Amino acid sequence: GVNWCSPIFAEVYVHVEPEERGRGRGRAVVNALVEELLRQGITPLYNVTDGNDISLELARQVGFVDTGAREIMAQVVRE
Repeated sequence: GVNWCSPIFAEVYVHVEPEERGRGRGRAVVNALVEELLRQGITPLYNVTDGNDISLELARQVGFVDTGAREIMAQVVRE
């Protein structure tokens, strides 16, 4: 799925139940999302939680590169 999307970036995610892992389903979903985002001119981002080696490996298989970024920034806007 896509957690959030701006006109230039979108965060991609996938969750595969443990009993379904190893069949290429997560990779297929992420590949399809990435292809569609790139077609729209949107840069896909993939955030991996520390210690989630399975997700990190999936990201690498799809072509994501570790940027070393570890800081998450957020801003709350109240109207």
